[in-house]
Amino acid sequence: MTAGPRTLSLRADRLRLSEGDDPETRYPPAFGRIRIQADTVEVEGWVRLHGREVDIHARCIVARPLEGRMAVIDVSGEPATPTFDTQAPSSRPKGTPQAPDGQAGQDGGAGHAGGSLSIVVDRIEGELGLAANGSPGGDSERGSDGAVPDTPHGRPAVFDKGDRPTKGPYGGRVLAPWKKMSADSYIVLAAGEAGGDARTGGAAGASGRPGDGGAGGLVQLRYSAAPRPAVQTTAAGGAAGQPGAPAQPGGPG
Repeated sequence: MTAGPRTLSLRADRLRLSEGDDPETRYPPAFGRIRIQADTVEVEGWVRLHGREVDIHARCIVARPLEGRMAVIDVSGEPATPTFDTQAPSSRPKGTPQAPDGQAGQDGGAGHAGGSLSIVVDRIEGELGLAANGSPGGDSERGSDGAVPDTPHGRPAVFDKGDRPTKGPYGGRVLAPWKKMSADSYIVLAAGEAGGDARTGGAAGASGRPGDGGAGGLVQLRYSAAPRPAVQTTAAGGAAGQPGAPAQPGGPG
């Protein structure tokens, strides 16, 4: 039987949840559940407790913005890893003459599910947000480029002076008889050698598979007096990651 997450239980007359206190340090991630019972809970700024189960029972929640950020209790899933810059060059080796095709990029990581928020309170003062979204999937890596083949080049034409009307070293023809230099000397014009046939370049490597978004979490709020302004809540699933940009196929020879 699998053991459930560890629980951190807190009781206080007045308890503060503040972005400035680094919640991940104050409430270590090893505790998957946080239970709070207090007369007053102060929420300052955007308090992130990724993927936790948070229960709050209080008479009053006081929401205060911090440096322009509204007060939010956010148990959305942790960011996906790995995630790649979709436009950056691939870390995979490019195609080579021996293996001309590019390699597929790495897959993006899956997003993480949102946690849960369960709050029972008499009243809420100030503007408060509650979030339990799934995190977006990680972007995938682009594939590596295909190899450009090495196609042999033809040799250029040259003039060759011979002592009889035969082909020069690159093949060619004797110039017209009136170009004869002497009774036993001719100028021979050699034709340039043909280049090698064009070869197909290596195929571009496919981009990796983008990571799936994490599932949305749960937000439950019960109160005696309707908060003004209304509490903003969100518990959406995370979007899938973006695929890496297309790699380049190797050009023909």
